[in-house]
This record gives sequence, structure tokens and C-alpha cells, in this order.
Amino acid sequence: MTTRVLTKSRAVSTLDIWPWKYLVPWMREDLFARRDARGVYKVHSSKKVNAYDVDDMVMPLHRYINDPVAHEIIHNGATFQITGLTNNSYFDGAHEVRHCVRKHPDLGRIVLEVAKNRLDQMLYVGLTEDHEESARLFAHMVGAQVLSQSGTLTLDLKEDLPIETGNTHSNLVALTFYCLR
Repeated sequence: MTTRVLTKSRAVSTLDIWPWKYLVPWMREDLFARRDARGVYKVHSSKKVNAYDVDDMVMPLHRYINDPVAHEIIHNGATFQITGLTNNSYFDGAHEVRHCVRKHPDLGRIVLEVAKNRLDQMLYVGLTEDHEESARLFAHMVGAQVLSQSGTLTLDLKEDLPIETGNTHSNLVALTFYCLR
């Protein structure tokens, strides 16, 4: 009989969590490539005079900032999270939409409008990574009002956008079809 060995720790690997799932391998690959290049070219950074001139050791900040990976995950990460377009999305076309927005930056305005409309419709947006603190702040700010309104709240994704601001949900769907063709 085969039994499954259970680990003693319930720790989660950093490599299972967005955005680290993508950022860590990307940075590791860059660091190892620079290390290997130093070995080939026999460059020894410790003998350099300028401590800030270490391009052979780490990616320069301007390259990091302008890299497409940083744009997708860091610059646009929150917007993609709010619109449900991360790698953890239930939406099958999320990956293609992100890459399409990267290729055609003007289309990013549609994604931004969807994110803005979703934020406008949210009852509360917690701005802390401590979920307990966020819940306490929510309860303090909203209090009994939450209980009285809880019966009227809906989580239907088709109803999460106000009609008067235009149908940006339809725009996101159209953008998806454009990107997938």
C-alpha cells in the first residue's frame, strides 16, 4: 500500500505566490547569466573603483524598470489583479490579454477603465497586507451599515459595472477577442 508522505510544515513556497512566481525566476536567470559572463570574461567586480558601476553583477535599474516583465507584473500588476487578468485568473484568456496590452499599449486604457469601475463599485478596499487589521478597519469604518446592506450586495460579475459609465465589461470582452484572434 502506497501512502503519501505529509510534510511537517504547512509553509507556502514563494514560488507559488504571484508576483514572486515570475519575478524570482526572472531575476535568478539574469543573475546567473551575469555570473556566467563574469567567468567567461574574467571580470572581477571587486577590483572596480565605482561601487555603483556593477552592471556585470546585477541588472541596472533603468533596464529593470523598462523590462516588459517589470511592466506587466509591477507597473500594471494591481490593475491586472483588479480586472482578474493575472496568472491566477479564472478567465482563460488572461495571459493573451496581458500580452496584447503589452503589444498595443493604447488598449490598456480599456483594462484601466474596467479596473476603475470595479474599484468604484467595491464597498471597501483594504490597503493593508494584514487581513485582520484590514477587517478591523472595515468594521470600524462601516460598522452596522454593513449588516443592513449585506442583503442588497451582489457579486455578479456582469453587474459590477455601472451602466451610466459605459459598458466597459463588454469592452474587455471585445479586447479579449481582439487579442485572441
